[in-house]
Amino acid sequence: MKKLILSLVLLSAGKILSAQSIKGAITDSKTHQPLSYATVSLLKAADSSQLKGALADDNGLYKLENIKAGNYLLSAQIVGYVKKLVAVTVIKDEINVSIELAAQTSQLGEVTIKATRPLIERHADKIVFNVENSIVAAGNNGMELLKMAPLVTLSQDNTIKLKGKDNVMVMLDGKIIAGETAGSLLQSMSAEQIAKIEIITNPSAKYDASATGGIINIITKKGTGMGLNGTANLSASRSDYGKYNGGVSLNYRTSKLNIYGNINLRDAKGYRNESLIRYLQTDGQPITLETPTELFTHGKAETGKVGIDYTLSKTSTIGFSVEGLFLQSDNRAIATSYFRGAEGALDSVLTSASRPGKNINYTSYDVNYRNKINAKGEEITIDLNQSHFTGLTKQDLDAQMAAVSVSKPVEYSSSVTRTNSLFNVTTFQTDYTLPLDSSITLETGVKNLYTSSANRSSNQNVNSIAGTPDFSNTSYKENIAAGYVTLTQQLKTLKLQGGVRAEQTNASLSNTNLNTNYLNFFPSAVIDNKFSDKYELTFTYAGKINRPAYQSLIPFVVPIDRYTQEKGNPDLKPEYAHSFELTNNIHDISITLGYTYTRNAITDFIEQDEQTKVWTFMKGNFTHLENYSAAVVLPYNITRWWNSNNTVVGLYNSYYGDNVGGSIYNHGKFSYNLNSINTFSLPNSIKAELTAIYNSASINGLYQISHYSMVNAGVSKAFFEKMLNVKLGVNDIFKSSGYSLSSNAGSIHMNAHSYSDSRRVTLSLSYKFGKKITPARQSNNDDVKDRLSL
Repeated sequence: MKKLILSLVLLSAGKILSAQSIKGAITDSKTHQPLSYATVSLLKAADSSQLKGALADDNGLYKLENIKAGNYLLSAQIVGYVKKLVAVTVIKDEINVSIELAAQTSQLGEVTIKATRPLIERHADKIVFNVENSIVAAGNNGMELLKMAPLVTLSQDNTIKLKGKDNVMVMLDGKIIAGETAGSLLQSMSAEQIAKIEIITNPSAKYDASATGGIINIITKKGTGMGLNGTANLSASRSDYGKYNGGVSLNYRTSKLNIYGNINLRDAKGYRNESLIRYLQTDGQPITLETPTELFTHGKAETGKVGIDYTLSKTSTIGFSVEGLFLQSDNRAIATSYFRGAEGALDSVLTSASRPGKNINYTSYDVNYRNKINAKGEEITIDLNQSHFTGLTKQDLDAQMAAVSVSKPVEYSSSVTRTNSLFNVTTFQTDYTLPLDSSITLETGVKNLYTSSANRSSNQNVNSIAGTPDFSNTSYKENIAAGYVTLTQQLKTLKLQGGVRAEQTNASLSNTNLNTNYLNFFPSAVIDNKFSDKYELTFTYAGKINRPAYQSLIPFVVPIDRYTQEKGNPDLKPEYAHSFELTNNIHDISITLGYTYTRNAITDFIEQDEQTKVWTFMKGNFTHLENYSAAVVLPYNITRWWNSNNTVVGLYNSYYGDNVGGSIYNHGKFSYNLNSINTFSLPNSIKAELTAIYNSASINGLYQISHYSMVNAGVSKAFFEKMLNVKLGVNDIFKSSGYSLSSNAGSIHMNAHSYSDSRRVTLSLSYKFGKKITPARQSNNDDVKDRLSL
């Protein structure tokens, strides 16, 4: 690896050209807010012919590279603003030219011009899935959208994976949300609330060290047009059951004040068919326990957010926001377990009826300050966040055992379980960026996250064979103090970045032996050489840590049926990962090779009570996990009206454990994922989309998982000067997203399958009102919610 890095540096140095670059920001002349996606063009001073062009990013920043010394004109323009020309003279390595545009005083009348982002964008450090441009995305919730995103897959329990790696950090508008929290929050969100999804496979030391599997940042919609504007959306889906979603977002902006808010309601019913076959030993005799289960789900969610941004000066803004989530689920499960002896003869039948459900309330308050100190790029941001979470998990279970022989009486059992959780999370973070000169930039920051929780569990059991306590209390406290520094140097075409992050963790859990205090350092490095406009080579390394989710530590027992239960594991250790990536960007094609070594890898474990035959599912640590990956992102314009974005990922995951199910576990498997998103521009302003996804058979800890696939299609058409958009889509046309799994680890032997009502037809309506809005500028709020278990 050292030889590879040295070779890259020497090769890059040999390719440095005598070329300069121009960078800067495009902003509103009155509000001084960034103008996202403004068009910037470099023109010859002599005849105004165009030489280069670029679109500004979300923060209004642009960069033009490989420019020879000389005199030029720089043009900046965007719909709703007066075009501006600036004379520039390039004589040094890099110059900074920021441009302020004045809003047009007259309306554009019937003419509307809008730059459309492609469905998939590829950048040096991330891939962007522009959800608002997708047709088949309509009507889906946030979790379902991730199944369509490049490089992303979901495991059998909806755990998010990025290039086959677990422990992906999920962020909402730059704020961290935990794994289980992300699941509940994403399932309550609608696609109509989401503008785009950013995928970062190997983040630097600037980000929290807990992003061992990478980062998925979900950016919500937010208008920037002056005056009042907004969007109303409504969707209805039908599979075996109905799913309905509706919401409104509003934005009011003046020269210094911006007030925004949104509310979304979701009501969804669903069906899932599952089957679990366990192979047991009783008194030396083999027994088979077959348990088919029907699960009927019903969830209601209300999400909302309101905020205000105020421009204090030309360079600084302050903001305050409140967001909330209320989630209620009331489900029914019917399971019938068949006990069969060695010859397959039926011995007895266990019938179970359960009512699993939960109520969740989550509220977050955020205050942020941002000051772009000067045009050179010096900037400071400050963020203070307070989050509150209360949750009630319910499980009512009634079961009866009937023997085939009528001489045995019927046995009855029941249990009622209630688990209450209360979490308070306080986060403070500040970040500072300082350009030391035209080529070197220093970034540094500190963060403190304090969490306190109280948890109570009660169980009322009748004839239960699982020895669960009747009542238990725990409290958990954790404080993470962190600081980072990164240094970036731009040497013409060569970019070098090095950084380190330090995190001090103090954690304690009452009634257990968990009382930890440890300090870790996590380095990161980037070597990037842009040989030309058509070829770029990037090497990245990052060290990371993944701490156990709170609920995974708390040793409460939740019965699922008479022979199955879930439990927390206070002995769970944090996992440590070292991740390496080498990315080649050739024209529009991106090829990435990756390797990640994870010590103490956290995944699902199963324990079997030899006396009662009860299986307990919990999180545990493997000794290590190795992940090898190769990913190709291939966008291709087949015709003028047909665009195809394709992603192919090859993976090899290898798990090793010293003691798993009473024996050594050493298993690995190659797998691959295919994702093809095709968009079509048809006559009469009709757009169509066809998405195909295939995931081959794979391994996930103890489980060997079968292949599964999904094909989605949809059409859309705009009406009333593109104010009303109507979409009709079908998800999982061939109903092929079900899967099966198996496990043979020590004393654990099982087969299972799961299928849901995934084939769904969705009709969605979206209506924009108010003044025409430009694409949203996203606020720079970094972290709030962390590892809450919802």
